[in-house]
Amino acid sequence: MTVLEDRNPPYGQKPFCKMAKLANRLAKKGYSANGGVLDWQTLSRPDEVLETIALDDLWGISRRTVVKLQALGVKNALDLSNSDPKRMRQHLGVVMERIVCELQGISCIPLEEMPPPRKQILTSRSFGEKLTRFEDLRAAVSHFATRSAEKLRRQQLATSVLTVFVATSPFDSQNPQYSNSATTVFDMPTNNASDLIQAAHHGLRRIFKPGFSYQRAGVILPDLLPAGVAQLSLFSDDQDTIRSDQLMETLDNINRRYGKRSIHYASEIISNRWHMRQQFKSPSYTTKWEELLVISN
Repeated sequence: MTVLEDRNPPYGQKPFCKMAKLANRLAKKGYSANGGVLDWQTLSRPDEVLETIALDDLWGISRRTVVKLQALGVKNALDLSNSDPKRMRQHLGVVMERIVCELQGISCIPLEEMPPPRKQILTSRSFGEKLTRFEDLRAAVSHFATRSAEKLRRQQLATSVLTVFVATSPFDSQNPQYSNSATTVFDMPTNNASDLIQAAHHGLRRIFKPGFSYQRAGVILPDLLPAGVAQLSLFSDDQDTIRSDQLMETLDNINRRYGKRSIHYASEIISNRWHMRQQFKSPSYTTKWEELLVISN
């Protein structure tokens, strides 16, 4: 474990990422005195430490950049820290200016305490094999629509638009190329998986063409709104909305308690040919009991 703790951040700034990465590397090299945790403030001679650090040991500096820095008289991390940020920007761009500023203790990337709300959700995947049948694609977009609905509910969002798309492989020169998309607009914003699946199926029927080998498909939700904030229709039924919300909440609770996909829609399992090839996937040591690492004597 490596921690960069800046108790007195210069200029009132928050801790900075380049120095944290540097502290991580130093801790691995034995500079830490208390079990792998390095506090930069505890270094008695930080300038001497910086002087021993090669330029290409700094995060974001490539070998080509090292050559350019050496031509400017910068030989190590200490020289770079003492450089003029504006001069470095003139020669090597804004990224180098930020590196110099962070070495001088000026944070260039503020800490984001709350992630900004999503503007769209994309759920897509390349298939394990090329698909030609409508049923195979239907199973894939059903799963994508279900996953998109889960993401909406997790973030307390709803969508008023769904776009489904399909595409052949752009690298397959032996077969004809085709890609298309279809968009459905809902009367009211929704995060109900059934509504999204139905819209995805409807769009897929409009764009599916036999005779093509499809490599990829996906579902896009481009117009997101806070859940529960919508203009109601004259023909909307509040009881239907309440029942829909309760059903989705129950489904999420069961899957959360008993594992993902404990309950899922039948249209997702009419075919599994769209699944990715995972023969060489690393075992899930920390998330699946059956793949837990076993050490024998």
